[in-house]
Parts: sequence; C-alpha cells; structure tokens
Amino acid sequence: MSLLLQIILPTLCIPFYKWIFKLLAQFNFMERIRTKVNEIYIDQQGILHVTVLEGAFLDLEDMVATERVFETLTGNKPILALVDARAFHTLTNEAVKFMSANFRNKNRIATAILSEGAATQLIVNHMTMLDKTASPAKTFKEEEEAIAWLLTFKA
Repeated sequence: MSLLLQIILPTLCIPFYKWIFKLLAQFNFMERIRTKVNEIYIDQQGILHVTVLEGAFLDLEDMVATERVFETLTGNKPILALVDARAFHTLTNEAVKFMSANFRNKNRIATAILSEGAATQLIVNHMTMLDKTASPAKTFKEEEEAIAWLLTFKA
C-alpha cells in the first residue's frame, strides 16, 4: 500500500492540481481597496472601478487619498476608469476643485461616470468643455453601456 501511495497517487494528483491552478489563473482576483468613501479595484478587463459609498462625504483629504490608491493600483500606467457615482454623496468645494484639476489626468485613457443625477452630468460636461486636451469623459446611466464605451479605447 505504501508503494501505491508513493507512485500512483502523486501521478493522479499532479494533473488534477495543474488543472485547478490553470483554472484559477484564468480569474484575476484583484484586491478591492475600501476607503471610508469608496471601493476601488481593477477588473479582468483592466478597468479601474471606483464606487462611491452611500452617504459618503468627500473632502480634500479623501480625494488625495483616493488618488494615491489609484497610483498604487495602476503603477501610474494609463488606464480606463469607471466611476460609479450613483450613491448619494456630497463633496466639499475643495474636493470639487481637486477633482476638476485631477479628474482627467494623464494616466486616464478615458473615464466613464455612472450617475442618475443631473448635477454630476453638468459637472462632467463643464470639466470636459474646460479642458479639451484631456482624456475623454462621459456620463452614463447603465454600467454595460459605460463599459462598452470604455472598451472602444482599449488598444
């Protein structure tokens, strides 16, 4: 019995473990980083997802911290971004100014914003009109439509 376990069992198990590891390797289990105002991760298609948490109050400190998370996750490489801003949240004036200056930065290929509110759409349209040289940004109501739009920018 001992010889059987030493020779035959490993022969049967190794292909099984290789198959399991190949299967698991197909999935990109990205770390989700949760701050006090949002959840951030990169999906299998390479899209940076930012979900604003319900009731979040974003100030300048939160915006700077979020930008640092972006830098850490992306390694400062160009990326597509999907911002889910559908949850109720508020921003201080300083946070809005920071967002305006950094929202469409050099590391964003394109940014899709999910929003059901007119205020967010107005802010995005205003920022787009002010800086025509920055990366494209557009608001959407449906996530599937936003992702499809982002993927048109993927090389």
